[in-house]
Amino acid sequence: MDFLNSFIDDGTDWWDCATHTSSKKSNKEILISLKRDIFSQYLLYERVISLHRDNPNIPSFINDDKKKLLLDYYNSPPVMLKNKLQSRRNNNLNICPYCGDLVRPNTLDHFIPKENFSHYAIFQNNLVPQCRKCASIKSSKYFEPSQGCFFIHPFYSDILSRVKYKITLSFDSSINLIEVEKVELESSNLTTTDKIRVKCHFKELKVKSRIEQYCLREFKELRRKAKHNSFPLDDWILGKLSINNDNGSDWCTAFYKSLNSCDEAKIFLNKLIEQASEKQSTLVPQNIEVFDFE
Repeated sequence: MDFLNSFIDDGTDWWDCATHTSSKKSNKEILISLKRDIFSQYLLYERVISLHRDNPNIPSFINDDKKKLLLDYYNSPPVMLKNKLQSRRNNNLNICPYCGDLVRPNTLDHFIPKENFSHYAIFQNNLVPQCRKCASIKSSKYFEPSQGCFFIHPFYSDILSRVKYKITLSFDSSINLIEVEKVELESSNLTTTDKIRVKCHFKELKVKSRIEQYCLREFKELRRKAKHNSFPLDDWILGKLSINNDNGSDWCTAFYKSLNSCDEAKIFLNKLIEQASEKQSTLVPQNIEVFDFE
C-alpha cells in the first residue's frame, strides 16, 4: 500500500472550480459567502486527522440548510468541479491504499464522512481513492469514542505503507484445494499504538476474510487454467511476483509468494499442466484459413 502524501493539495483550485463564474448552480452565491468559515475548517483538517482519538466537532455555522447545500455540491457538482472529482477517480493507482487489493481504487471515500461533517464534502484532502469493496464496507464509519478513529488516512500517515502481508498456505489433497492457514502482518518500526491502529483499520474493513476468499478464488482460477493449458508454472508465479516490487504489500504478491513455497500445491498444478500438454499433443491440427472483412 502506498503512502499518498503527494495527493495532499492545500491550494484553492477545487474551491475555485466549485464557485467558478461558469457554474450554473443557483445557490453559488450562498456557497461563496461560506468561504471564510469553510477554509477555517480546512486549515484544521490535518490537526483533526492527527488527533485520531478525538471526534471532530461540527462547526457552529453548519445548519440543516448549509449541510444540504454542501452535500449538493458533491452529489451534483458544477462541471469544473465534476471534472476534478472524475480526475481523482481516474487516478494512476493500481492498489487500493486502504486494503492492498490489486485493483483500481476508482471510487472516492470521504475519509471524514460527509453525512456528519458536510463542511468537508468537497475538500480535496478528504477525498481518498478507494476500491469498491472497501467503499461498501467503510461507508460512513469513522469514529467510536472508546476506540477513536477506526481508519488510517493514507495521505497523512505512512503506517500502512510499512505493512506487508504474510500468507501461509497448505494443500488439502482430498479436495485438491489450498487452505489458508494464516494471514499475518509484517512491519518495520511501528510503535505499539501504530500496530493497534493497523489492526483496527484492517478489522473494520474485514481484510483478513477478504484475503482468504481472494486466495481461494485465485487458486481455483489457476487450477482451471492448469487443466486446459500447458505453461511453465514457475514462470507464471515469477511473473505474478514481478508485477509489484513491494514484496507482499498487496494481496496478489503475498499469495503467489506463499504459493511458491507450497510444494504440494505446485506438484498438483504441474501434474494438471502435464496432462493438459499431453492432451494438446494428441489434437489433430486444423486447417486455418485467413480471409478479409470490412
